[in-house]
This record gives sequence, C-alpha cells and structure tokens, in this order.
Amino acid sequence: MAVLLLFITFIAQSQGIRKDTFSLKRVLSEGKIKGSIRQFSMLTDNFGNLTDYYAIAIGAGLNYETKRWRGFQLNFGGFFVHDLASSDFSKTDPTTKTLSRYDAGLFDVLELNNPLISRIENLNIKYFYKKTAITFGKQILKTPLVNPQDGRMNNSMMEGFYFDFNEIKNFHLEGGWLYRSSPRSTVKWFDISESIGTYPMGLNADGTKGNYLGNIASKGLLVLGGNYNFSKNIKLTAWNYLIENVSNTAMVQYNQEFRVKNSKLKYGFQFFNQKAIKNGGNPDQSKTYMAKGSKSMFLGAMIGFDKKNNGISLNFSRITAKGRFQFPREWGRDPFFTFLQRERNEGLGDTWAMSTNFSHKIPTKNLQIELGYGKYKLPNVKDFRLNKYGLPSYSQANFSLKYIPKGIFDGTEILFLGVRKFNNGQIYDDERFRINKVDMTNYNLVLNYNF
Repeated sequence: MAVLLLFITFIAQSQGIRKDTFSLKRVLSEGKIKGSIRQFSMLTDNFGNLTDYYAIAIGAGLNYETKRWRGFQLNFGGFFVHDLASSDFSKTDPTTKTLSRYDAGLFDVLELNNPLISRIENLNIKYFYKKTAITFGKQILKTPLVNPQDGRMNNSMMEGFYFDFNEIKNFHLEGGWLYRSSPRSTVKWFDISESIGTYPMGLNADGTKGNYLGNIASKGLLVLGGNYNFSKNIKLTAWNYLIENVSNTAMVQYNQEFRVKNSKLKYGFQFFNQKAIKNGGNPDQSKTYMAKGSKSMFLGAMIGFDKKNNGISLNFSRITAKGRFQFPREWGRDPFFTFLQRERNEGLGDTWAMSTNFSHKIPTKNLQIELGYGKYKLPNVKDFRLNKYGLPSYSQANFSLKYIPKGIFDGTEILFLGVRKFNNGQIYDDERFRINKVDMTNYNLVLNYNF
C-alpha cells in the first residue's frame, strides 16, 4: 500500500507541472486487468493401510497493471483459495505420525484446515527504459532456482529490487536483492531468513532433527544471472545465488541444437557448485541451515530429438559424495534435467539419476501428451549426511495430458497429471520412509480459466 500511495503522490505532483500531457485518470483507466480461476483436485494413494489423502480446492485472482507513464508502471493483485472438500490435514497417520505431504499444499501448510485463505501477490512499481526493466516490490521471478514452482493453488513469490537488462544483442542479464518471500502453499510474507524452514526441515548431517526455522541470520538473497547466445543454436547460461551469511550456489549450463530439415537434435550440460558461508546461518550447528564447511557439486547432461509434434530426451545427473545439495525448497524447484514433477533431489548427495521424457502434440485436437520415467539411486535412508529427508532410492513414472479448448471455451486449460513412485531401496520396515515418498500414486486434475 505504501508503494501505491508513493506512486500516486509522485504522478499527482507531476500532473500539476504538466497538466496538458498527464492525466491520472487516463493512466489508471487505460490500464489492463487480468484474471484467473483455478479448480484443483488431488488424490494421494499411499501403500497398504497408510493414510490416503485428497483435496478439492477452488480459487481466483485479479491483477491490474496501469498504463505506462514516462517509463513507470504500477502492478498489483491478489488471489484467494477456498477448500471445497478435503481430508482433515491436522490428523496424523496412525502408523507413522506424519501429515499429508502433497494434498495439504493446495492450502496454507502453516495453518492446516483453514477453509479460506487469501494473499496479496503482485504489488510493485516498474521502470522501463528501452528493453530494460527495474522492479521494486512483490513479484514473481522465473530463474533456475528461484521460481514460482507452479503445481499448487498459488506460487512462490519474492520481494525486493530486481532488474532485467536486454540492451546488448544476444546477451541477457538479470538479478537483484531480495529480502522477503511468500513461499508456495503459504499466505504470509516472511523475511528471507524467516522463510527458510517454513517447509519440513528434514535432518541435520548428524541425524538430529532440523531446527533452523527462525534461527537463521541472513539479510537477504543476492541473485545474478543471464545468458549469451554465441549463435542461433548455442547458448551459455550462468547464475549465482548468494544467501548472505548462509551459502553460495553457482550454476553454469550449456545448450546446443542442430537442425536438419524438420528435425532438431539437441544436447546440454549442467554444473552446480555450492558451499556454506561461515557457519551456514547459525554458530550453533544444531540450528544452522547448512553445516559449517559443507560443499556439494552437481553434474547433469541431456540429449534430445524433436521432429514435428514429437519430442524425446534422455537425461542424466550426478550429485557427488562431497555433500548434499541444499537450496531452500520454499523459493523454487530443482532445475535439474532429471527433474520429474512431484519429487525433488534437493537435500541429497552421492546420487545418480537417469530419466527419459517423451511428448506428443495433436494440434487438431488442441491436445498435448507427456510421459516421463526416471530411476534415482540415492544414499541409504540412514546416511543422514547425504540424505536430508530420508528418501529411499526410487523409480518414478509420470503421465500428463494438457487440453486447451477453443471457441466459446477460449482461455480454458485442462490438465491431468498421474504420478507413480516405486521403492528401490531399503526402508528397514519403517513406514516413515515409505509414506508420501514411495510405493504411492498421486493424481491431479486442474482446470484453469484465464481472462
């Protein structure tokens, strides 16, 4: 609200100087309103007598952008979610004493069974100069590690200063200083340090329960990244994420394509290097996010082939045994080539993964089909130094459909996602290593309407 008042005061003063060229009414009335309605149904079928969960949610949001005036633009909006019918997420599974992992995420995971939630989302002021934009305030960012991580009812959002530079041909640069966050499946805004740990904290490297929520000292997150196109078919991407007083994560990715008539051969490589800063957020190592001296390294590769409406890829990734790769789940999902929806490899070390993806489009039916399958060899569930969340080795199969009708239903999108995860590891007859992790199926049906 302070940003809104500041903006209106600024342009109102300018109106007094240039009444002939400026009208507050025109700037506001010629703005754009965008809206969305989402209905999301989810069901998780767990193994045997372990508790199954379901959730049916509906939500809607509006976003308003003013007309640009001398490069300035105001943007604000919000979203609400209502629980139509769901499991009682406050009840734990009788066998494992655990809660819902996926379905509760359609609502506020910090206030279970709240039937109606709302959140102010975009609230920012932008300045545009040629092809460059600078944004201050609440905003959605799309970067490899900080991203909306769509897949629930609302997105992860950040607050701070952010720039997007595009003045040099074939070169793109963006970044900024972020000091607040509202993670997906929450409604409150937290300081960067306070947002770390709003999701389950797993285990410390010594096997004790993670205890860093509210115990991390950090002033904010510094992000810098971009890409350079050496040619039409070659791109080099680099990013760096500095969590002040906690950790630094650097990423480099190389992509190249070869076109032959109506076909395209592509391949890529990924490299991540990560290390803790000072004490990883807290001198007391039982309350820190990343243990002092922690390091990790990730390698990834991909090769794919596209022809007309078909695409296939083979993906590989390796997190070395130096340590577990850690980046707050609250801020985004993994950008790894081997990523499949509904699981992550964050919090792991000494991990091998292979996956394959296939997609097929039927333009005449406005339909897209995608298949994914992966095998993930993880450290033993009791190797706490390299397995933060006690996830056993697993295989995963995904099947998704996207249908976008036209005509009277223009603006509608119907999505279905089915996920099956199979256990490939030792769980020591402890169902806590199984529930919501392996030997389970997750079903999702989403209806979006955008206007």
